[in-house]
Amino acid sequence: MSCNQNRIQDFPIKKNKPSREHRFCQMFIVAQDRRIYVQKRQKGIWANLYTLPLSPFADDIKPFDMVHDFTHFRLHVQLVHFDIDQINLSHLQDQTPLTSIPIDQRHSYPLSRLTQKIINML
Repeated sequence: MSCNQNRIQDFPIKKNKPSREHRFCQMFIVAQDRRIYVQKRQKGIWANLYTLPLSPFADDIKPFDMVHDFTHFRLHVQLVHFDIDQINLSHLQDQTPLTSIPIDQRHSYPLSRLTQKIINML
């Protein structure tokens, strides 16, 4: 319409959205006998939700296994799978204790959407 009436300058121009920040982390899949270990987050975007233990990175990690989009940032995730017999869990428990949940009862827990996606892939 504006082009046909030669009134292009009378209409607002759509502004480009700012590009999203890219963040990177490793998420640890710690499993034992059809159980998976998760952490309940106290603050942040996942406050009061259970997530897989994670370790954030300041720089790009490659290869990453999945990308999860949030409103204001894009999270690149590298998955690291451990069988419980292979590791000492103490270094994964930063300040939040790990909780073991049965994989088949995961729907009973308030899991982050990203954690749900990862568990469903197992």
